[in-house]
This record gives sequence, C-alpha cells and structure tokens, in this order.
Amino acid sequence: MPDRKDSGPLPGLHEMLGGIYDVAFQEDALLRMLDLVSRASGNHIAVLCDRGETGGCVEVAHGFDPFYVPYMQALSDRNVVADWTMVEAVGKPIHGDPLLASPEVQRTELFNDVWQPSGLHHVVGINLERHRSRVCSIWLARSRSAGAHDHADFRFVEMLAPHLCRALALRRTLRWTQARGALLGQALDALSVPVLVVDGSGGLVFANGAADALLSGPAPIAAVHSRITAASPTDRARLRRLVQSIRGGIGDSAVLGQGSGHSLRVLAAPLSEERVCEFGVPPTDRFGILALHSGAEEGSVDAADLQRFYDLTAAEAGLARSIKLGLTLREAADARQVSLNTVRAQLQAVFAKTGVSRQAELARLMASLDLLRRR
Repeated sequence: MPDRKDSGPLPGLHEMLGGIYDVAFQEDALLRMLDLVSRASGNHIAVLCDRGETGGCVEVAHGFDPFYVPYMQALSDRNVVADWTMVEAVGKPIHGDPLLASPEVQRTELFNDVWQPSGLHHVVGINLERHRSRVCSIWLARSRSAGAHDHADFRFVEMLAPHLCRALALRRTLRWTQARGALLGQALDALSVPVLVVDGSGGLVFANGAADALLSGPAPIAAVHSRITAASPTDRARLRRLVQSIRGGIGDSAVLGQGSGHSLRVLAAPLSEERVCEFGVPPTDRFGILALHSGAEEGSVDAADLQRFYDLTAAEAGLARSIKLGLTLREAADARQVSLNTVRAQLQAVFAKTGVSRQAELARLMASLDLLRRR
C-alpha cells in the first residue's frame, strides 16, 4: 500500500469514500470510481464486473492498456475466475492469487493474452451485491513487483464494499430517473395536443413540442421569464384562476382570447402529490398540467354526442358544453336567458348522468371526449 499522511487503521479510506459519493452522479462515474479506488489502494488495475449466472458479463476496467481492453471484453464470458467466485459471499474479500495459479486458469486465452501482458499478477476481489441471477463484483490487481496483497489490503476492500454499493445504487437511481424523465418528455412530445406542466405559482416546468409551437405563434398566452402569462387583464385573471385550481388540487377550465381570433381553451388538472413527492419535490409544492386546444370547435364533441353518450337533454348538453368552455354558471344562465336556479338544477342532472360531482371534473370529462373524437 502507498504511504499516506492520514492516521488511523486504514489511511486514505475516508477521503476516498467521500470522493466516490461525489463522482457517483457524474456521467463517467464508474471510471472515476475505479480511478479513486485504484489510487487509494495502491493497485494499478481496477475492474467492475456485473455477471449473470447463465452467462453475459459487463466489465468496466481502469488501468488496462487500451490495446487489451477489446480482447478482455470479448473474452469476458470465458472468465473462469469470475465463474468460480460468483458463489462467494457478498462482502467477503476474495484472495485471487491462488486462483490465478491454478492450471485451469493458466491455460486460458484470457490469462495468457490479456492478464499477464497487462501486469495482472496479484488480485483481490469482493462480491458487492447479488440481485436475482446477477452478481456485481470489483477486482483490484497489481504487478508482481508491487508485491502480494496483505491483511490491510483485504481490510480496505472489505470496508470499501458497502460504500461502493451505495454509490452504485445512487447512480442507478439517478440514471433511471433521468431515463424515465426523458421517456415521459418524448411521450408528451408525441402528442398533437399542446401540454404545459406548471407549478403552483404559474412557473413553466415543461412544454411539449406542440405547446412550444403554439406559444411561439399569436396565442393569447405566452411564456415570459419561465412563467405563463396572458396578454389581456381578463385572460390573466382567468389564468390565475386556473393556477389556483391546481394549487387547490381541484382543476378547472377556461377560454382565453375570446373575440381575438385566436381563442384558446385551457384545461387545468393537478398532478398527484404522492407521485410528485417520489421525485424528491417538497410536498408543499403543487404541479399540474395545462392542456390547450386552439381554434374553432372542429373535431370536438357536440351536443348531439353528449345526448347520445349520457342521455342528456338538449339543455343539459348545452350546459355541459358551456362548462367545458370555461363559462361560470351565471355566464351560462345569461347566455341562455334562464335563471341561475334553472342552470343549477340542470347541472345536478348532468352530474348524476355523467358520474362526476364537480364542474372541474365535468370539464376534464368533456376534454377527454374531445381527444377521443379527434382521433
């Protein structure tokens, strides 16, 4: 082991462990981890191996001459040392020198054409974790001139193992979260419906491709300094009401830009707090989706459809469409020249026939029918 200034039973271990956690989130984390372990342990070669019991092996190597790396990877399925040591207990150091000295290993192409020319003469390893039929292990190697591994080397590897496991688990979690986020983004981009993800203060978190295209044109709303806003005071008030409905966990709908020639129907729907918290977002934050539909009502569900789908009367179907367009009950009553009490009674009938209990839920139902109709 190289000389170190640290005092303690295993000099350099704590500094190296801190470095492992620091690099766990970087793009080239595995190579950086192996470099740290190699330098701290006095070994010029470090190999991380993920191997299946029925074959298949993924190896990440540090310290090998690049000339030998393709050969090592090509021969990884014929690594008899890895085959033998898969049954070893997790967290228990493995002395590799007796294995390298066995005639069966010394007859292999991997030993003669890769390991020996690379100076892999003394080896110590440890199985880090076993998951179903796969075993992940790390192997440290040094040349003959550096001498065999001693008790301190074995102790070093033994103390390293649980920390390396946690660092690798953190890296896998991050990679999976990044991959899932990228897949969700691609899925939303594939939709023809413009979709915005916003927080509880109207901050823009995500816009799919269709929404980007809409916001770049003559729309009644825009993204300014990563916040969603509207041009007119009336539309800004309606937009605030939509954001407040997300913050309240209910949702709502509204029509923006009425009479401008670029009207926009907006459906607000809150996202589940439980799912948002899974991504590490504080539970005090609220997020929601704004689904946008621009232009005229072509392709949207009409009153006849609603009468047929839910056995609504013509008046009830007309009211449901008014709710979808974001009108309040008072606005719907005035537009149809009936009393507010009449509209309230019709709304209760619509709730009973459609199976919803709130105006926001009715608006979401109408929007989902629009999507089905457009397909």
